[in-house]
Amino acid sequence: MADVDSGTDARQRRAEALAMRRSGMTLREIGETLGVSASRAGQLVHNAVRDEPCRLSPTSPVETKIKASTKISDLPWSWRTYNVLMNCGFHTVSDFLRSDRAEFEREMLSVPNCNRRSWEEIASILDRIESD
Repeated sequence: MADVDSGTDARQRRAEALAMRRSGMTLREIGETLGVSASRAGQLVHNAVRDEPCRLSPTSPVETKIKASTKISDLPWSWRTYNVLMNCGFHTVSDFLRSDRAEFEREMLSVPNCNRRSWEEIASILDRIESD
C-alpha cells in the first residue's frame, strides 16, 4: 500500500492526524481512522508537528507587556527554550525570577538541552519584565 502523500492533500492529512492526536486519540485509533498503521500515524503526526511554523519565534515581537504573571507559553521562545523551561517546571515568568542572575544562568546552563542561545532568550525576556 503506497501511502506517499504530496501537496495540499498531504498537509491536510497530516493536520488531521495531528488534530486527532491532540484530541487524545492514540496512534492506533488514528491509524484505524485514516486506514494506515499505527506507525504511519505516528509519522504523520511527527511530520505535522515538524511542518508547523514555530508558534513562538525568538525574533517575533511580543505584543503585550511582560509581567511576572505572564505565562511562559505566551512569550516568544524557540521550541528548545520553551521545552527546557516547561521541563524545569516554570509556568510563569515569576517562577524564574531570581535575585542573582549569574547563579540562575549557571543553573540553567547545567540543565540538559539548555545552551547559550536558550539562555540568551531567557535573559532577553528577563531584561524586558515590567513591575506588576
